[in-house]
Amino acid sequence: LVMKGCKTVSHNVGFPLFGLAVLPSPPPPSSTGETSSAGGSGSGVIVCAAGGGGEAKTGFGNGFGLYQFRPADTAQATAAAFHTLMAHDTGAHYIPHVSFHPKDHHLACGRLDSCVTYSYDLEKKTAEEKSKIQTDFASKDSAQKCAVFSPSGTTLLTGGADGMIRLWAWPSLAALADTKAHSEEVFAADWDPSSHTRFATVNGATAECKVWDIQTKKTDSDKAGEDIVPTCTHTLTLPKESELRLRNVKFSSDGKLLFAVAAKRGSDSFLCKWDLSSSPPRVTSAKAHTRADGAAQALAVCDKYVATGTADGRIAVFQPHNLSWIMRCQPHAILVTKVAFDPQMTHVFSVAGDGQLCATEIVCTRGLVSQHGKMLAIICGLLVLFLAWFIQW
Repeated sequence: LVMKGCKTVSHNVGFPLFGLAVLPSPPPPSSTGETSSAGGSGSGVIVCAAGGGGEAKTGFGNGFGLYQFRPADTAQATAAAFHTLMAHDTGAHYIPHVSFHPKDHHLACGRLDSCVTYSYDLEKKTAEEKSKIQTDFASKDSAQKCAVFSPSGTTLLTGGADGMIRLWAWPSLAALADTKAHSEEVFAADWDPSSHTRFATVNGATAECKVWDIQTKKTDSDKAGEDIVPTCTHTLTLPKESELRLRNVKFSSDGKLLFAVAAKRGSDSFLCKWDLSSSPPRVTSAKAHTRADGAAQALAVCDKYVATGTADGRIAVFQPHNLSWIMRCQPHAILVTKVAFDPQMTHVFSVAGDGQLCATEIVCTRGLVSQHGKMLAIICGLLVLFLAWFIQW
């Protein structure tokens, strides 16, 4: 499909999609001791898409699937495409979010107020539920909102409607720590890819973002050991008069920058960036989408780009250093729930309520004048001054 100058490959999963995860590298050996043929070198990228219609009789199923995306190969004259590796039905429970374990064949998924982990085998094309723990204890509308593995894979972070963050040891899922992060729900969280101890959370009802660092201290008891204590190192906010709400948060790969999307129904959406290397952290922002595009919620960050997704099915790609957009297109019909980059940073993946899993090739669709308007204006001004001086001389 070619949409507004962008090349998009789509795969119809068959039910509304809410969760998206990309395996950053080929999977390790499976339970049979052999590397999956689906994860061989150069064979493509493995993506997990999850969602469903929930318990209501909507006619949609619930579950998740693993798909292999193979980009176009001009040498072999093959087009880009998704290939289904396996699909797993989760019964009456839809999956709102999903996370790959970075080092073994496991997934962490949300299910109501709990986190459910699955093991998967790409050779046998099967998935098996391994554990289920309650992670949110709100008295009303209890729900887990996010679950993210640490870069080392030794810790699982969860957050939910009760405003608490909880840390769990992997693979035992023994409780390590819990603390009140926000007065209201923890809407999203992200681990710093460069650190095993730092992460960030956002309050979905306010413009508050917090950066945390895991510290250890000796236990108060006589027993040998240490307590794990998440400590807030930065509280980042937007101007109160903006009345915007932070909808997502992502670190840069080196941990020096923190990105977030800020939006409010019926208003423009903004892409925000904090420089964590400065003291206090310096924030810059740029308009990402107009109110006509719908509120932005989805966010993804890689070394070269930042991507967002909106309520009306649009995605946009920006340059991290100046937050200037380079690509805009509409691969979906309705709300984009998640976006992610492929490891080679040539495509941006997206899922939406329309049930489509999409891969859009990253190309610059912005014109030269639009992209470099300020610089061209300065150059033209200098040329005019030079010509005026030359004529006078």
